[in-house]
Amino acid sequence: MGNRYQPKDRTPPGETLRETMAANGIAPADLARQAGLPPDEVRQILTGKIGITPDAATKLEAVPGVPAVFWRTLDANYRAVVSQPN
Repeated sequence: MGNRYQPKDRTPPGETLRETMAANGIAPADLARQAGLPPDEVRQILTGKIGITPDAATKLEAVPGVPAVFWRTLDANYRAVVSQPN
């Protein structure tokens, strides 16, 4: 019987990406172009329809300057939380 951290906040990684983009004045189309990602993939990440893949994380690192490991970890943690029963 140990303490288990069980966050109640289930914020999709796309929301954090959207906030990061806003803080850096980056539009979705600009992010897609600069990161070399398809615009539809960026749109789906931002709306929470898909997660941030390792490849996308690596590409995102170059644009807003947030390390790829942050995006990968954020996405993995989010997926772990939403897959658990309430």
